[in-house]
Amino acid sequence: MNRCAVVLFACLAWPMPFALGQNALKNSALQISVRFDDETQVNQRIRTVEGGRAAVLVGPSRPLQKRQYIPTPVGPIPQEVTVTQEQTPAFEVVPRVLGDSVHVQTAGSAVSGRLGEWLKLGAVAAAGGTRTVWIRVDEVP
Repeated sequence: MNRCAVVLFACLAWPMPFALGQNALKNSALQISVRFDDETQVNQRIRTVEGGRAAVLVGPSRPLQKRQYIPTPVGPIPQEVTVTQEQTPAFEVVPRVLGDSVHVQTAGSAVSGRLGEWLKLGAVAAAGGTRTVWIRVDEVP
């Protein structure tokens, strides 16, 4: 490999936040809190890193009865268990931090505000109407 190829590789491998003027070389852990409509209860907490993608689940979860078999020396014993079926409809968010401000990008919109502040991200279709999505991004120490 010649020197030009090594220099080009080193430039391409350098973290992009440095080139974009964001938090240089900082891979800060973030916690994204999500709530819907005007509720005060947080529906989801998602951990990601600055510039990383996180999936926000918007569908309803429901309990689901399942039967599992526990192996024993005398044979399997059936046991009924209740599990939560995961919420399937989702969209991705990408948080970017600059100082004490945060910019959250989705496929269809973007919002900006301060870290730790609730931001109105938009609305999603749900059974029985639409739900307003609120998001808060906090740095994890």
